[in-house]
Amino acid sequence: MNQTTSTGNEGEGNQTDAKRFNEEQAKALEGPEREALEKAEAEGRSHAKK
Repeated sequence: MNQTTSTGNEGEGNQTDAKRFNEEQAKALEGPEREALEKAEAEGRSHAKK
């Protein structure tokens, strides 16, 4: 089932959800979760292949 809106780009990976995710991510980085998120990111990067 493919729904379209006025933007014409509202299927899998739609712009509305991407914007909402980015806003929530920015809020998390401003709050008390920042240190834990940065630590998790650093740990994940240390396991990444180079």
